[in-house]
Amino acid sequence: MSSLNRSPNVAFHGLFLPANSERYIFGKGKMWEALWNTEEAYTLAGQDSRCWAINGDVQYTSDDVLVMYHDTTVPFGELGNSYAISDLTYAQIQTIVLTQGGVDYSIPTFDEFIQTCRTYGKVCCIELKGRTSPWSWSANGKSDLLDEMVQKLCDLGMQDSSFFMAPEFLKNVKLIVS
Repeated sequence: MSSLNRSPNVAFHGLFLPANSERYIFGKGKMWEALWNTEEAYTLAGQDSRCWAINGDVQYTSDDVLVMYHDTTVPFGELGNSYAISDLTYAQIQTIVLTQGGVDYSIPTFDEFIQTCRTYGKVCCIELKGRTSPWSWSANGKSDLLDEMVQKLCDLGMQDSSFFMAPEFLKNVKLIVS
């Protein structure tokens, strides 16, 4: 087994996190205080001084609106049947009320997620969901939703405080410590 020389900094695509800083990536927001991948969970994470980055799962609706939600399906309709996010329109997504602990939550958009990260000065950790390749992450013949996301990050000045990940490709990624 090889040993690594530990550096005081770990790099994520040019973003540096001090190794002994007690700061974390909050997966899906502060999900132990609010329903995960909701605006409330992202806001609570942003307000926490231990949070360095907020992780959120992005998917697209059938009309190509980018929304933040972990599961590829969501309960929808009077019977609560599960439907793929990519099969529902954004108007349908807006009618979905998710309840946990007697509190109602809605599914936020990608823009709302980025704005929350920006407001609280947090790094955006954007997890691509529902596609087989992040390099061809496009929907319904639209040019490229990945390009759209990058443009939104640039428009908000968040291009240097964001990174993308796709779980199906993590097995090929090695952490490099300099």
